[in-house]
Amino acid sequence: MINHTANSRRLLLVGGLGTTDLSGKVPRPGLLMLRQALRQSGHDAVIANYSTSLMGRLYPADLVSRSAAIFERSVKPLFLDGKKPLRHPLLAARSLLDIRELKVLAGEQAAVEKNVVAEIGREIVDRVRTERFDAVGFSLFFGGSTVASIRLAESLRAAEPSLPIIFGGPQTTHFSETIFQVTGAPTALVLGEGEQAIVGIAEIIDRLKAGRLDDLSRIPNVVFKNENGRLIATARSRLPNNDWLRLSADAYEEPDFEGVMRYAFIETSRGCPWLCNFCSQPLLSGKLRYLKPAESIVNEMAALNQRFGLTHFELVGSSTPPWQAAEIARALLARGLGDKFSWVAFMRGRDQDTGERDPFKLMDELKRAGAGALFFGAEAADDATLKLMGKKESVADVKTMMLAAGKAGLATMASFIYPYPGMPANEADLIIEFLKAVQPLSAPAQALGLYPGTDSANRANEIGCEIVYPDPHDQKLARAGLKAAATMNSPEVLKYLLTYPLILSLPMRFWPPLPWKIDGQDFSEYVGAVNKLQRRIAELGVLSGFSHSHYLISQVLKTSPRELAAKMFYLSLTGDPKATAGIIEEFNAQATGG
Repeated sequence: MINHTANSRRLLLVGGLGTTDLSGKVPRPGLLMLRQALRQSGHDAVIANYSTSLMGRLYPADLVSRSAAIFERSVKPLFLDGKKPLRHPLLAARSLLDIRELKVLAGEQAAVEKNVVAEIGREIVDRVRTERFDAVGFSLFFGGSTVASIRLAESLRAAEPSLPIIFGGPQTTHFSETIFQVTGAPTALVLGEGEQAIVGIAEIIDRLKAGRLDDLSRIPNVVFKNENGRLIATARSRLPNNDWLRLSADAYEEPDFEGVMRYAFIETSRGCPWLCNFCSQPLLSGKLRYLKPAESIVNEMAALNQRFGLTHFELVGSSTPPWQAAEIARALLARGLGDKFSWVAFMRGRDQDTGERDPFKLMDELKRAGAGALFFGAEAADDATLKLMGKKESVADVKTMMLAAGKAGLATMASFIYPYPGMPANEADLIIEFLKAVQPLSAPAQALGLYPGTDSANRANEIGCEIVYPDPHDQKLARAGLKAAATMNSPEVLKYLLTYPLILSLPMRFWPPLPWKIDGQDFSEYVGAVNKLQRRIAELGVLSGFSHSHYLISQVLKTSPRELAAKMFYLSLTGDPKATAGIIEEFNAQATGG
């Protein structure tokens, strides 16, 4: 119970904006931790998770019906049923017309989203006033989440000029200065771990309302404009390990599952010591990895089962070391819970070695303890490219672990970054040979993404990525020597990436181009290379874009991964809110025995 006092503050935390696939229709674990930190400090928070509640408004029946017709008429025959365009010329011609129609529908849906966000903005203003919230926080992720959060914050700022408005989520770490260049709505940005910062902000809300912004300088992990308008970044600080364990032990409550799937994320680690060049994890959660004791993890599972009837869990963090996974499995088996819970995790091919030297024994143990699937970030199929990536593991490391997992009956996934600058010309062939050897369920492949602040982004030109201006006119000026060459720090590039749209209803080749080349290939060329590799992967009978989260969902629904992948393809194209709600309802009925 919260011990409210005259100094207690109540915050509204907004998340789940933008478009997500099924794996995003769950409680927002980051916001749950912020709420828990506030409550254990004598404050309170209410979470507004829009991941499912907005779908009926974002995807009106007319748009869903028109896109569903295109799915049945063109997309399903070509992409799911495997019909060859050359053998079906009428279907191929029809599909070209349907692609044009999908572009029109995407434009119409964007207009709908803009109007819906404006409506939500007015609703949040009314809610803040009616329920007397002292501050509002927004969680910014890539795509529509960021655009919607900025628009909502600006509506709120216009209506409540003195209200503290906080931005958090991955985008604030990557784009802190850029955010303040495009909007004056936020009072402060929280970078990385937010628990310490949100409590510190709650303690000085009255001073912030009075315009005493300089008081934010004593709070870790924030960026703000001081009273003189100068941008200030405070020192970064990690949440102490014991505080993390205490806060995460009891973060969920029943309303968190309203309208979303009833499974939970168990945070097993924070921080990552491996420092892969392309990865933002160390920026977001630190370079020193905290590992939660296995007994604490199993206690969380048991408590969530007792309180909410949950039996399915996803272990999240940077990665789960094999020895930690083994300890979790042994703790589950020792308590007779091996056949009661199902769980999935992300794992490296090589991680901390404290005696778990037999991968086949390890995987058998995980399987007996309820593990269902493991996702591996393979990323490349040759050791030279892995070295360029800073992966600090070998192809053999990943292959051995995946073979052991497969033999034990675990579903496996292996992701690849393709193309990556400097990889050999036959990398696609090497990836196919690797997949033939390990026979995973899924192998997602995508081109290198550059996240501001990562090593790959900082050294983009050095590693073989030429940064280009999003505006062709600016790029022409740069080519002519009339404008400085673009870098990942160019304001034009950062502003473009901050609001870059994820248009799930269209193939990626129809998205706005990313502002970089990879080994001389422009966006259309490297997306074409990815598509070609994806087709080769599909010919092996291996899924793409199917994660360990999706596997967990498929097992609860008692449907094959391939059937769920087809449903997800349909949902990404149409956004069908009724179909999404039906899947969530069925998931919850099966997961809880209802």
